Amino acid sequence: MPDITVNQRPGLSALGWIRWLWARVAVGADLGRLVTLVTLILVAIVTLAMLAPHFLSFTNMMSIARQTTVLALVAVGATFVIAAGEIDLSVGAVVALVSVLAATLIRYGMPLPIMLTSAVLAGALVGAINGFVAVTLRVPSFLATLGTLSIGYGAAMTISLQPLPMRSLHFVLFFRQTPFGIPMPVILTVAVVAVCIVVFSFSGFGVSTRAVGSNENAARLAGVNTVRQRYSVLVLCSTLAAIGGIVFIGRTNYGMAQAGHGLELEAIAAALLGGARLGGGTGSVVGTLLASFLLSVIFAGIATVGLAGPYQDIAKGAAIGMAVLLMRR
Repeated sequence: MPDITVNQRPGLSALGWIRWLWARVAVGADLGRLVTLVTLILVAIVTLAMLAPHFLSFTNMMSIARQTTVLALVAVGATFVIAAGEIDLSVGAVVALVSVLAATLIRYGMPLPIMLTSAVLAGALVGAINGFVAVTLRVPSFLATLGTLSIGYGAAMTISLQPLPMRSLHFVLFFRQTPFGIPMPVILTVAVVAVCIVVFSFSGFGVSTRAVGSNENAARLAGVNTVRQRYSVLVLCSTLAAIGGIVFIGRTNYGMAQAGHGLELEAIAAALLGGARLGGGTGSVVGTLLASFLLSVIFAGIATVGLAGPYQDIAKGAAIGMAVLLMRR
């Protein structure tokens, strides 16, 4: 049977449909990279289970999955941005800002649906500001988002320096649900990431994103509105970070101005491990999701062995560096 490319229609056979679906979903990441990520996850889990037998329990695995949620959402947004040839350093600040904003709005009696809408729109607004500065004013996105990183954290700390409890009983009870033993934050994250897989791999938006990152001039000649595309991915990235902020407060029941500290770099690392390239033009949402879980397993393992705080940061940095070296093409 001849190879089926991403743009070909599948045949009528089941194998044809499977091969076509794989070609679309795995776009931007070769099979070897995904297999390597899965292998590294298994090796990390088995190694840590030998050091701490309880590490392999279902409860602990679900706990790690819960810890992965915010990183996965932010890293998927980073995948879109990096694939378009941009960088967004403000996502951690968006998570912090949205978490304290959501808790504050509920504290002052705002209805839950309006609070959720306002929180997501706040994240989108940060993305719009990033897009205006980076695309319209032609400031490199690295510098543009570095500015909004500081502004976002400053705004979050202005709202409250102390953790703010979420005072919506409906919100708290919703996120405490565990259908089939799976925490609600994990279910919501998987649902959002599934939509992102479809958008990145199956839609014209995903194709245009990769085209702009690969060769902006060629994409423009092919009819892609490159200005709108670059603007859109920055808004999308901040919107996903805002959703991450909501999931964070649902997971912890607190809004924190310190939430998301260092998350922007972890998200970039996960996107690169998953198959993105800083030059743009490629990326994989599936690979990013696996890489996010791998990093969360490593971080949880570092905490499990009982390292002190400063040594945990050193170990995290070393682990990320080793993972990047192992994933080099």
